[in-house]
Amino acid sequence: MRSVHISASLYRCLSIVRAEKPRPGAASNAFGLCRISSLTDSVLCNILSFLPTDNAVGTSILSSRWRHVWTSLHTLLFDATVCIRQGDFTDVTMERFEMFVISVVLRTEPSNVQKFSLHSYRVSGSSRLKEWVSSAVMRDVRELELNIENQQRLELPESIYSCRSLQVLKLDSDFDIAVPGSGICFPNVKFLRVSLQYPENKLTEKLFSSCPSIEELWLKVYLKYDGPATNLIISSSTLK
Repeated sequence: MRSVHISASLYRCLSIVRAEKPRPGAASNAFGLCRISSLTDSVLCNILSFLPTDNAVGTSILSSRWRHVWTSLHTLLFDATVCIRQGDFTDVTMERFEMFVISVVLRTEPSNVQKFSLHSYRVSGSSRLKEWVSSAVMRDVRELELNIENQQRLELPESIYSCRSLQVLKLDSDFDIAVPGSGICFPNVKFLRVSLQYPENKLTEKLFSSCPSIEELWLKVYLKYDGPATNLIISSSTLK
């Protein structure tokens, strides 16, 4: 699912550079691209980090200089709602999207990932999600965002619970959250956004008190109109 489309933001960036007046004798059509290509890999990666990852991968067609720049990205943003055309949501397109995510995860090389964001219509199963998230955790991910639409409840990968590099966690889908037996959950997460559908009392009572570093909490809870009442208890000495 390799994209050859260069996003509007990157195109504007290239256009601004190309718009500069070239030196006498320089080829005007190559001047701008040469200028931006002369930047270091770290600067180019910083530019690409603001783009969806499929657009960042698409820059590999610009020239041999750009072919492998994206493999050093520290920010991985996967969004099926952008990659897949409206009305083209099928099992085939979703499989292509998932294979694209796998390919990028395997080919990127940085020892750390600042942000890993996944927005998809569905995921084939908990094992595949675990594979992606575990890869980010192994690279000391700092910010993790998961949003899986139209999906039955998925197990949250165990590696997230004890990840010490994680500081921002956004769970915008109904995940099966199980507080570890140690009583410590998301040890260094300062910002937590979580969506809970019909949570059991024992979860709401344990979850937030088990987060020792949480300072900001964004919470969405779906409750049943019938059945026993839910006691939503938020207890935290660090919450601001």
